[in-house]
Amino acid sequence: MKLSWYLKGTALASTITIMDIMGYARQLYGTEYDALTIYGIAGGIYLIITGIATLLLRRLENKVLSFERIDTAKSIKVRSKIDNKSGSLKIA
Repeated sequence: MKLSWYLKGTALASTITIMDIMGYARQLYGTEYDALTIYGIAGGIYLIITGIATLLLRRLENKVLSFERIDTAKSIKVRSKIDNKSGSLKIA
């Protein structure tokens, strides 16, 4: 989950998307004069873009970092086997 926060937090990515969306919204406001609707739609578009980016990056992060979960599971199994051989039931 850290990866998506780093990507969304970069100045370049946020500046480009916000400036593009708000620029188009300003242009529409100059012709339509319905600020609430125009800026509401612009905010919705931004939420959709960031939501999709978050989901995709979360999947990518899970796939890339899957080796950590496998290593952790193996080490827990090894520790529990060692503890079981010594007679104690520790699983830590």
